[in-house]
Amino acid sequence: MRENKQTILIIDDCLEDRETYRRYLLQDSKYSYKIVEEEYGENGLELCSLIKPDVILLDFLLPDIDGLEFLNELKAKGDSSDVPVVMLTGQGNEAIAVQVMKSGASDYLVKGEMTPESLRLAIHNVVEQTRLRKQLAYSEHRFQTSVENLLDCFGIYTSVRDSSGKIIDFLVEYVNAAACAIHGMTKEGQVGKNLLELLPYHHQLFDQYCQVVETGKSLVTEISVDADFFNQKYLPRSLEIQATKLNDGFVASWRDITDRKIAESEISKSLAKEKELNELKSRFISIASHELRNPLTTIMSASELLEYYSQDSHNDQKTSYIHLIRSSVNQMTELLDDVLMLAKSEAGKLLCTPQSFDLFNFCQELIEEMQFNASNHHTINFINDSAELGGLIGSFIVYMDDKLLRHIFINLISNGIKYSPQGSVVDLHLKIEDEFVVFQVKDSGIGIPPEDIIKLFESFHRARNVGNIPGTGLGLVIVKNYVELHGGTIDVESEVGKGTKFLVKLPLR
Repeated sequence: MRENKQTILIIDDCLEDRETYRRYLLQDSKYSYKIVEEEYGENGLELCSLIKPDVILLDFLLPDIDGLEFLNELKAKGDSSDVPVVMLTGQGNEAIAVQVMKSGASDYLVKGEMTPESLRLAIHNVVEQTRLRKQLAYSEHRFQTSVENLLDCFGIYTSVRDSSGKIIDFLVEYVNAAACAIHGMTKEGQVGKNLLELLPYHHQLFDQYCQVVETGKSLVTEISVDADFFNQKYLPRSLEIQATKLNDGFVASWRDITDRKIAESEISKSLAKEKELNELKSRFISIASHELRNPLTTIMSASELLEYYSQDSHNDQKTSYIHLIRSSVNQMTELLDDVLMLAKSEAGKLLCTPQSFDLFNFCQELIEEMQFNASNHHTINFINDSAELGGLIGSFIVYMDDKLLRHIFINLISNGIKYSPQGSVVDLHLKIEDEFVVFQVKDSGIGIPPEDIIKLFESFHRARNVGNIPGTGLGLVIVKNYVELHGGTIDVESEVGKGTKFLVKLPLR
């Protein structure tokens, strides 16, 4: 299949020769041709502007002008100056060949030595050269347009070597607009100059530039530049520079990262300050918890003694006050425990220490303990949906932190009891699914409003419908931290007035 049609302008005063060229070209299997003929040079020049030929076949000796004059006039025509010309002469003359090639001809053929193959080959070569030249020009234009509009500075540099071949400097071949702006120089003021003389701050990178050229290994680095160079005496500048080998030189891009370095420094200072404040908070909480716990212990002991020595007085009001003291102390102790535990978690000092234990037995004992404490006010059920996995001995060994697991379910089940009416049921479901164990704690209590669910695991947040039911707003935050320490997840489903269901999913390994 022939490639795209090429327009050939044949300018020759010999009709027989023109017909010969036409015949040779029409036999071409690679290209198809549109052939236009003319016998005078001046007319041929006018045709060039009209038909925009792909190639001109030009006889050197024409009735009005010769080939050299034609080439010179063609150059002067802006719209046709790049049309390739294959020069034809009646005799081989090396001097003429040299002249026409210097004047811009793409090839040179002797009429008497021409064959169909040599003519077609000359045309093929010229067409291909033109295609490649246009492609290169397009690529260069696209490259320059892209590079010129870069926000980053960009430059191309060629090695300057001494007589021994050692690199002593780099010649500036190209810089983009951003490089001109940052240096306060024009392109003309930089291109063709030696880099180290032009921009002395590059001395600190000279050895690394040489390594890029000699080894081909790219460079990425940061440097500090004297602020006076950028006419900013109050602040030195930081530059990030990248360099990559290109022939016997390198291309470099660089950007001013001073603002970024300042921001990084400020962030680093802020993080250090935040860490210091967190450590201070942790120390304060630890000290405060210790200092508050001692008087609370004393108050609790005193209330117990009062209750003991008041047993014979039959003073119900005094006993009621003593119970109130003890209840308040328990609430304060619970709050201190939660705050201290949360502080440890936020400080990253809370660890998960897994060990092997029987999960089925663990859950059964926990439920029995909580049922005893709940007395007859609530019923707590343990529903093992994977009991068959325990086999005849009814056990299932897992590798988890049983202390953290205990806290998770005491908190969730206690919440189920606290926010449910007396006589209601709280269920703990257990199910093994693939590589996970899934727990479900379900109650039929007051439920959680939808607008509170999204904030449920935030510190000190409590749902708006809890009323006077006591609580710290920290329990679920701690539960979530414990679950995540195991690599698990916790989700909640709830409907106001109907109850709440917590789903805890923990990996078995």
